[in-house]
Amino acid sequence: MKPVRSENKIAYIVLAFVLTALTVVVIATAVASRRAGKKYDETSGSDTAATTTAPETTNKQQDTEDAVITNNDEETSDIADNNDTEDKEEEVNAEPQLPNFQVPVIGVISKEHSVSALVFSVTMNDYRTHNGVDIATTDGADVHAVADGVVEELWQDPLMGYCISISHEGDALSIYKNLRPESISGLSAGDKVVAGQVIGSVGDSALIEIAEEPHLHFELKIGGVSVDPCDYIDFPAAEDTPEG
Repeated sequence: MKPVRSENKIAYIVLAFVLTALTVVVIATAVASRRAGKKYDETSGSDTAATTTAPETTNKQQDTEDAVITNNDEETSDIADNNDTEDKEEEVNAEPQLPNFQVPVIGVISKEHSVSALVFSVTMNDYRTHNGVDIATTDGADVHAVADGVVEELWQDPLMGYCISISHEGDALSIYKNLRPESISGLSAGDKVVAGQVIGSVGDSALIEIAEEPHLHFELKIGGVSVDPCDYIDFPAAEDTPEG
């Protein structure tokens, strides 16, 4: 009976060893699986955070770039606006470009321009202002346009006789009075004329100046204001004018 007990005892020991080994293997497997799952969760979380942060960073960079571009566009627009404003101010402040005026008729000044002081009128036997200059010449002398321009008006003034006005560059207007009526019959308002073109001839239609020697009454306006033609036209002196 003793040998049987010894064998049973050995069998129990072997079985206990096997069970212990299996238990150790199961526990080790469980621990390894748990650690692997934990590492996967950490890796997954890190990837998610990176994925979430990246677009935010990209969006912030894009917003910054857009802001820089917008500011540059605004600065460029401001510079362009300032340049436009300066150009407009220069245009407004620029003096009108007047043409080079030439004499309207061959002759000499017999009565000067005077709008502030009164001058004597031989015909009216009184003192009054004189908005133009009288250019003494021969009866029927040709009258020329002082510059290129456009005929604005032809009319008969009850005091100054038959008249023509011509507009020019620089908001200038030349006016010719005391003309012969038949000499201006070929012109109409809107006709273009060139400097030196004959537009009429000297007459005696100005009743308010009929007692004076034959002359052209000539006026010049710039910007609608009467100016002295002698400031813009180089009229010859008496000794420079040919006789006859």
